[in-house]
Amino acid sequence: MSWQEKSPEKLIEMDITNRFWRAVIKKMNESSGNRSGIHITDLVYSCLRRAYYDKTLGEAVSAISDNEGMMVVWIGQMLHEMPIDPDRCEHEKAIGVEFDGVKVEGRVDELCRLGDSYVIVDKKSTRNIPNSPHDHHIKQVLFYSAILTKKYGYRVSHAGILYLDVANLKVKLFVIPVTSQMVETALREIESKARVLHQAITRKTAPAPDPGWLCSYCPYFRRCVLDGWGQDQEQNKRDLAQIRRTGGSDG
Repeated sequence: MSWQEKSPEKLIEMDITNRFWRAVIKKMNESSGNRSGIHITDLVYSCLRRAYYDKTLGEAVSAISDNEGMMVVWIGQMLHEMPIDPDRCEHEKAIGVEFDGVKVEGRVDELCRLGDSYVIVDKKSTRNIPNSPHDHHIKQVLFYSAILTKKYGYRVSHAGILYLDVANLKVKLFVIPVTSQMVETALREIESKARVLHQAITRKTAPAPDPGWLCSYCPYFRRCVLDGWGQDQEQNKRDLAQIRRTGGSDG
């Protein structure tokens, strides 16, 4: 059926729906912006190639392939913008650290006072709340804890990851105790990954990939495959087939 044959109601539906999605994409682009420098969220994945593409291509929003996935991200952005408790929690606290000229920045969703210590809360939207927090989400709050402790002198006792299930409107908070050993380990990992990513960006050479189940949700998945995962193309194909078979849950 051509557009001339469609009913007025159908044409209105198509027009308003298209306007809505354009507004969502515009809002997402405005919220994400063109972040310069290295951010904590660039370092939480074991695969730094994703962060490299973020910095050199900047196509993450347009690369989201389905409307449902885009809606999850959009709701997540609105969730980040909402303060939990303005009286007791510092909302979207900007932090940063530097290693021999390599700067790493971050923004903590909520930093809440609890007695003589502090609790970090990071908010995540998802289509399925996991049984336990994802590793990269745990790394993110531990990285925040490490910088807040070592650079700013905060005593962070716990870190929370708040998941919002956009499909079933359920909320689950996972609370993780933060120890001094975890802080030291996290700080070393931040420095190591930041140096590798900084060098890759400077040399304009993508870091080696680290294929896993998260590849299924990476907005640069196709680009990464086209760039090749290694010299053995047959092995690349086998790795790709394995990833597609195993898949994973929402990240």
